[in-house]
This record gives sequence, C-alpha cells and structure tokens, in this order.
Amino acid sequence: MSIFALEGRLAVRSRCLKQLLIPLIFLGIYSGGTLPAHASPTLETSVSETPVTIYSSQACGHCHIYVEEVVEEVLKQVGFENITIKDFISDQKARQELVELTQKLGIPMELRGHLAIFIDDSIILEGHVPIPVITDLLRLGEKRPFERIVVLQDEMHGAKSYKSLMPPTAAPRKNEKPIFRIGLGFPGRNQGISS
Repeated sequence: MSIFALEGRLAVRSRCLKQLLIPLIFLGIYSGGTLPAHASPTLETSVSETPVTIYSSQACGHCHIYVEEVVEEVLKQVGFENITIKDFISDQKARQELVELTQKLGIPMELRGHLAIFIDDSIILEGHVPIPVITDLLRLGEKRPFERIVVLQDEMHGAKSYKSLMPPTAAPRKNEKPIFRIGLGFPGRNQGISS
C-alpha cells in the first residue's frame, strides 16, 4: 500500500509541514534554550538502524489500526526497520518507561497524547498525527532546523488544530542547536509562531 493510499484511508486533511517550518528557517526564531545533543541519524547511522519506539494501547481499536496498519507501514516504506511497539496500558514496565522518557525529554503534560511515537528521541509524535505531517518531518532528514520536535494531535478524526513545541530549557550551552518553539494553527485557527 502506498503512502498516498494510507493518507486517503485516514481521510485526514492537514497543511504541509513545510509551510510551517520554512518561516522558522528564515526567521531563525530562538527560544532561549537548547537541547542536549542526541544520536540523530547520520551517514554513519542509517535510517534502518534508527530506533523507533511506539507506545500505544491494544485496548484502543483506532490506535491499533493507526499504529500497526498505517504508521508502521509508512515507517517501513521510508526505511525504518528497528521499530518496537509497546502496550503501555497492560505492560506496567512499558508505562513506567514512557513516563520516565517523557520526563527526561522535558515533554510537558499538555503535549502528551494517548499514544506516543519516538523516532530516535528527536521526533516525538503524540496522538494521531496525520501521515502528511509525519512524512514531511521524515523528509527533512539531517536538514531539519531543530534538535527535537514534539507534535501533538490527540483527536482521532477531523482534527481542527495541532500543537508543536519544545519548552525552553536552561541557558544555551556551547555547540548546541536552539530549540524552536512553534504554535501551529490549522484550518481556520492560525495561532502563529512564538519564541
């Protein structure tokens, strides 16, 4: 099944992420914080080796379809092979791991969804993020203008708005990239970009 067929299957409309990230590149918005370096995929580390961990619930029928029939298929088409799916509802160890990971990465409660996808801890997708947004993020590769991004879309169908930001951390350190803080507005709700 092609990515385009998967997009149609979800019947989700969204704006192209490029329209949101290009202004950030040109404006150079700096939030006043930085993130520690992370092991992003490079020429030495192929996409196939990049770890992807998905935390979802088998009890959620829509989540199961979204994760295993849509997202996992898209990730495999792009070349990801190291994909782990964990049920954080029935597996207490996975639940604790998710809590510790979100705390370690500084993901605020308001950006945590009912399922979470961690792509090398640099792209974090919370909830049912539309496939076009995921593919646009993955296409950026090493050229992405951020160290880490969190995208939340916690509604299952007909989403009206999305959130994406990473809160400022401590004062900037040497040799660290800035965090971009983004307020995304979608269909009829342009929240703009803030620093």
